[in-house]
Amino acid sequence: MDISQKYTEGFAENNGVKIFYRDYGPEDGDPMLLVHGLGAQLVHWPPHLIDFLQANNFRPITYDNRDVGLSSRFTGEPSFVLDYIKYFLRLPIESEYTIDDMAEDGIKPSMTWLRMGSSYWKPYISNKLMFWVLPWAE
Repeated sequence: MDISQKYTEGFAENNGVKIFYRDYGPEDGDPMLLVHGLGAQLVHWPPHLIDFLQANNFRPITYDNRDVGLSSRFTGEPSFVLDYIKYFLRLPIESEYTIDDMAEDGIKPSMTWLRMGSSYWKPYISNKLMFWVLPWAE
């Protein structure tokens, strides 16, 4: 990571789950939430991407998903072999949380650390997929 990059970081909370985030600023830039998949930590975004977004008036914000990095960990241990068999047999696979919970981990706390209401959102990135986030219904 480029040591010249400045940022603020901390924890936000979503229903008792602590989410670790990093805000690269600038505060007057359009916020862009960068979301990693497959267990990658917030530090894995390339510095040149962060620089590019800042140079184009965006405010890049990254965070660790639950069970990743410095965010809250859960107690259950997944059984990949058993889950694969269940998937193959089309049986339900249980988890301690859902994809909806993970989406809320990014959206709800970011409104807190950005001190923004639900009426303002810009692009949302998940790995190579970019899409628009609709305002969160409070």
